[in-house]
Amino acid sequence: MVQKMIKNIVFDLGMVLVSFNWKEYLDSFNFHSDIKEKMIEKALGNVTVWNEHDRGTLSDEAFIEFASKEAPEIKYPLRQYMSGVGHICKEYPYATEWISSLKQRGYQVYILSNYGNTPYKYAQQHFRFLDKVDGAVISSEVKFVKPEIEIYQCLLEKYHLKAEETVFLDDRKDNIEAAEKCGIYGIVFQGYEEGKEELEKLLNL
Repeated sequence: MVQKMIKNIVFDLGMVLVSFNWKEYLDSFNFHSDIKEKMIEKALGNVTVWNEHDRGTLSDEAFIEFASKEAPEIKYPLRQYMSGVGHICKEYPYATEWISSLKQRGYQVYILSNYGNTPYKYAQQHFRFLDKVDGAVISSEVKFVKPEIEIYQCLLEKYHLKAEETVFLDDRKDNIEAAEKCGIYGIVFQGYEEGKEELEKLLNL
């Protein structure tokens, strides 16, 4: 039997509280299929390169320059894409109500997410639930990305949280496994109804 008292609930953003439809956004542009494929290969689908944008070590322009170095034909299309990159994510209808209900029950709620500077500025202006959380650790601000252990330590240290009193919900298993290495309880998020049920089970133990 696990004995604990969860006081802190931490949410990832993309695919947990907000949608992340970068391919749909890419398709909204009238780019040639060859250009789209090259954009995905060199930038948008290249985890190593995109992670550096999320880390905040590559500005939007530096990201564009780096990704198009070997494919100059994608520089202008990539600049168009990045000009509205904040629009990739849309708040899920349940997000604000879910966080509000947890707050009303006395839980502290935090955000821990890989997010670039520009899209996060957009998020701060448009996602209603961000005004309700007790704090956030964003990769581009702390220069670490999940699943690096340091980003979880940043969360715990910044808000003086005890790992054993904290649960983290993320859609990626590797991110949850890293949190668990820090002593944080983890839930692999696979949808609102299931995620909410799993969270309630943990809170009621």
